[in-house]
Amino acid sequence: MVRGPTPINILLVEDDPSDVELTRRALQRAKLQNRVWIVGDGVEALAFLRRRGRTAACPGPTSSSWT
Repeated sequence: MVRGPTPINILLVEDDPSDVELTRRALQRAKLQNRVWIVGDGVEALAFLRRRGRTAACPGPTSSSWT
């Protein structure tokens, strides 16, 4: 069986919604297999990476889905 590229996880730390949308569009146009996680600031980014708070159920950077 031929498999496509392995999807990657991307953590985007951005507080401007228009920049988030611009980044999403660029990634879609690139036709990359990815999953984008968005947080608004450094505090949220650290919580995400430590799997705490509202992002506790998200895959951490040690998960096999992170490259």
